Amino acid sequence: MRYFFKKGELSKLSLVLLIASLIIIIGMVLWFFLRDSPDKKDYVLDDSNLDLKISQVKKTNDNNLDVTVKRNSGEGEFVGLSFEVSDGSTTEIIKVDGSIPENQENVFSLKFISLNASKIEKISVTPIFENKKGEEILGSVKDEYLSPVCSPSCPYGAQCGNNGCGGKCGSGCASGYLCVNYKCIKQQTSSGGSSDRSSGGGSSSGGSSGGSSGGSSSCNDTCASLGYTCGNQTICSKSINCGTCDSGYYCNSGNCSECTPHATSNCSEGDVYWWNSCGQREGIKQDCLANQTCSGGACVDCTPHATSNCSEGDVYWWNSCGQREGIRYDCNETQTCISGACVNNPVNPPLTGAIIADHTVVADFDIIPSCWIEKAKQQFVIGYGHTSHGSQITTGLTMVKAEHGNLYSFNNGGTGGALDYEEGAGYGEGWLDHDVGYGGWDDETRYYLNGNDPGAGTADHSDVNTIMWSWCGQVNDVNLQTHYFDNMEDLESEYPEVTFIYMTGHREDCQADLAANNQIRDYVENNEKVLFDFADIESYDPDGTFYPNDNDACSWCSTWCASHECPSCGSCSHSHCFNCYNKGKAFWWMLARMAGWDGTAGDACP
Repeated sequence: MRYFFKKGELSKLSLVLLIASLIIIIGMVLWFFLRDSPDKKDYVLDDSNLDLKISQVKKTNDNNLDVTVKRNSGEGEFVGLSFEVSDGSTTEIIKVDGSIPENQENVFSLKFISLNASKIEKISVTPIFENKKGEEILGSVKDEYLSPVCSPSCPYGAQCGNNGCGGKCGSGCASGYLCVNYKCIKQQTSSGGSSDRSSGGGSSSGGSSGGSSGGSSSCNDTCASLGYTCGNQTICSKSINCGTCDSGYYCNSGNCSECTPHATSNCSEGDVYWWNSCGQREGIKQDCLANQTCSGGACVDCTPHATSNCSEGDVYWWNSCGQREGIRYDCNETQTCISGACVNNPVNPPLTGAIIADHTVVADFDIIPSCWIEKAKQQFVIGYGHTSHGSQITTGLTMVKAEHGNLYSFNNGGTGGALDYEEGAGYGEGWLDHDVGYGGWDDETRYYLNGNDPGAGTADHSDVNTIMWSWCGQVNDVNLQTHYFDNMEDLESEYPEVTFIYMTGHREDCQADLAANNQIRDYVENNEKVLFDFADIESYDPDGTFYPNDNDACSWCSTWCASHECPSCGSCSHSHCFNCYNKGKAFWWMLARMAGWDGTAGDACP
């Protein structure tokens, strides 16, 4: 059967088929491009909040670099890092797995295939992320490290070796020589027993005549021949100085080695700084904020209002970092700030004239009203710097407490109602170390009162209002005016709220110490100071007999105690226990007088 279409009907059919074909083609195209649209969001990456910094690049050898990357605060979880390393002509991309917690840093070791670590010019770091399908996605470059231009470096007098930039030092070594620590050293032969460096020769006969010498006269070694470039070295049985190293180098086994940068970090000037392996401070590692202090090599937050104490006549708050905050109590004109409290001033008028605790006051210890002892314990916070001789006072105070009871208790801190009595570090390195005979004792006093000592650290000594230093045999060896009086005047001017107690030196079997001690006594009387007359107390027995030729051992003490009852002690440094006991009594008399007691048995309590 045949079908016939009219001309118009055929055109309409073709048009319909054409339109249907176009619809099918467009649908297929849309399906192809949109089939994965629900997962397209997996490829959308925003790492703008991720902050990575290259903080250090260190060459370990020609094929390896250690790169330290620090991650600062910011969101973004990555699974690895991509390092792009270039020497200007060749580029290697090294991928490492792992992440870095916020505000921490990791060291990544990069091993090269063709690059030379000494010639690296640029390093960039890029984070690697992972989408839901487990596919890795490369983020944006976060930091770039540009290597400084390599400066060839050869030790002074170098004959051979590598200059650190791929070149050589010196002209190199000739045949038969080895390059050792930048020096050409002649190879030693195994024949003939010991080498040329031996100072004992090759003979084993033990005789000194005939043949070669067996002594050190045959030694011709030098620093250069042995390859030494620095330090004191033993050469031919002598100590020889082979030179010093330039800045940035240290002497390592006789040769200069480069200091390793960023070897450690520690506190300095309130912030955390880097230090190289030579102990030289470098750049800042962490800048501590205003409410932080540097402790143990880290910035530590300060706790506000941690304690309160006296400062400038009032009670102030102090944070846990030892920084003064706002005022807590405002002491009025009739009060004095003592031990962190505003204390009413005594009604007794202040004493005038010098206060001198010498042998004459020892007997008056028994008439001191107990209320004045209590007053002294409440009023004074004492810092005492001394060495061995000065410990006689402390031994005496211990004996007085043992003989007369807890009224005379003392300790470091003033706990339990005791006198606050802090002793220095003696011959150690700490607060108020050594004694007044040593240079720098005045600066030790400032370190202590300011609460910041290079050898002791930091502490709050703002409550200390009394300072005393003892001698240990040097009183007649120094210029008293420049070494003692001038420095005491400076301290009294700088710390007007502190009472500085003067002291004479111990007896030394000579007239020189007598003249020096008399000079101190005259100065105290003329300037109305307080004096603990150490020498005078050990020069007189209780009957008032003077022993002009005795020394600090106090030989008269043994004679006296043979016929009188005397208290005992474990040890009185350099002297007799009775001498220490008398000094303990005189010390309490001096404090009572400083507190306001007029020195008489009938003086009313405040």
